[in-house]
Amino acid sequence: MGVVASLRRRFLPQLRNSTWAYRQVLESLVTPDTRWLDLGCGHQLLPTWMEDGDRAAAALVGRTPFAVGLDQVPSQLVKHTTIRRRVAADIARLPIRDGAFDLVSANMVIEHVEDGARLLREVGRVITPGGRFLFHTPNRRFYQIAISMWVPQGVRRRAASAIEGREMDDVFPTHYRMNTASEIASLAAAGGWTVEDLRFVNSGLTMTRIPPLAVLEIGVTRLLESPAMASGRSNLVVVLRKQAPPGR
Repeated sequence: MGVVASLRRRFLPQLRNSTWAYRQVLESLVTPDTRWLDLGCGHQLLPTWMEDGDRAAAALVGRTPFAVGLDQVPSQLVKHTTIRRRVAADIARLPIRDGAFDLVSANMVIEHVEDGARLLREVGRVITPGGRFLFHTPNRRFYQIAISMWVPQGVRRRAASAIEGREMDDVFPTHYRMNTASEIASLAAAGGWTVEDLRFVNSGLTMTRIPPLAVLEIGVTRLLESPAMASGRSNLVVVLRKQAPPGR
C-alpha cells in the first residue's frame, strides 16, 4: 500500500464522494406521488463509478409516475437511458407549464448558472407550492474552488474535461453565483423559498497522483472534517422548499 493510500485510510477512513450525500437526500424525496424534473441530466442520473449507480437510478425513476430529464446538450441526452422523457432546453428558460412538478433536482449544475435569482424564479414557476428544489454543487468557500477562480475559464474547462473524462460540449463555464450558504439563503428569501436543509460535505481527494500535494490535501480535508470548519468543505447539498403565495 502506498503512502497516500495509507494516510487516507488512517486519517479519512469514512471519506467518500459528496454525490453519495446527494443521492441519499434524493432517495428520501422521490416517492410514488412525486412528479420529478432533473435539470442538467446529461447522459446519466447517477455516475457510473457508483457500483450500483445504474440500478439505483432505475429504481428511483421507477418509483415515480412522472420523471423528466432536461439538458441543453442533445448529444448527451441521446445517451441517457434511465429517464424516458427527456427535453433539450436551457434550464433558465424551461418549456414547462406552471406548477408541473413537486421536485426539481440538479446535480453539479448550479455552479454553471450566471443568474441565481432568475433560475430560482424559473424553478419556482414550474414547481408546486410546498415543492422542493434539491441541488448538489461545489462550495465557493472551499480552498480549491477559491484558487481555481483565478484561472481563466478556457483553462478550467479543458482541465475539467481532462480530469473527469468528459467531452468538451459537456463542460460548461463555471460562475459560482449561488455557491455559498449566505448567497443561497439571501436568494431563497428574496425568491419565496425556505432553506429546508443545507449540508456542507467533503468529497473525494483530487491530488492522489501527486503525492506531496495529496499529503497536504489529506491534512486539510481532515481539518475540514471538524464541525467548527464545516463551512469550508468542498460541496453543498441543499434542499429549498417553495413557499405558498400569501393568502393560500
